[in-house]
Amino acid sequence: MPEIIIRSEEYLERFEKIQKAESFKATKLLIEKGKRVRNIVKKHTLPTGEQCDFIREFFLEIEEWKYGMEVDNCTPYYQRHVAKNCSASIVIALTKTHRSIARNEPDAVVLSNLNCLKGMGSVKEGADISLTRQKMASSVLRLIYPEKYGVVDWRVAAVVNIETGSNKKLRDKYDVINAEEASKMFELYRQYSAAVYQETGKKILPGDIETVLFHLSLELYPPNNA
Repeated sequence: MPEIIIRSEEYLERFEKIQKAESFKATKLLIEKGKRVRNIVKKHTLPTGEQCDFIREFFLEIEEWKYGMEVDNCTPYYQRHVAKNCSASIVIALTKTHRSIARNEPDAVVLSNLNCLKGMGSVKEGADISLTRQKMASSVLRLIYPEKYGVVDWRVAAVVNIETGSNKKLRDKYDVINAEEASKMFELYRQYSAAVYQETGKKILPGDIETVLFHLSLELYPPNNA
């Protein structure tokens, strides 16, 4: 995967501006909720019914958050299905995900735990996920585990691959970012994060690296309805 060259200082400068923007408030609120969700699933006791409902509502908010960021018309590309999952199914999938991360399992395995959910692949456990879109699953990971993950979508893929062309062409090209490609993008976010720290001594999480790249994509590939 080719690398787009952005100065380490620029990542920090851009993210500082993003954090102050009104549009970032929803992201910050979800990250705070993600911390609470993480604390629930990492316990060795079964969550209460109220906690299960909280986690399900959190997933619904993530779906609304990510699709709300698709400022172009995304109806032909993305449909909302997370509400079709019951609270128990979501909690079980997320608990498995948390355990996979704790065991430092490959990113593809981590994603597969979420891919069983409706709206994140609806794939049966153990089935092939090579054609499964990882946009929603990666959104969940970004908001709960930003120290390891960022969202994968067509915009960021276009930026890191230094693409040119219309939004429709690029969105069609990166319509399916599967687990293998998502894993490469996760690793790239981590590499950029490490490079910024090495060069500046300041920390920026992989999830925040992705946020910077996403906002950069809005400059490089302006929304059609802007």
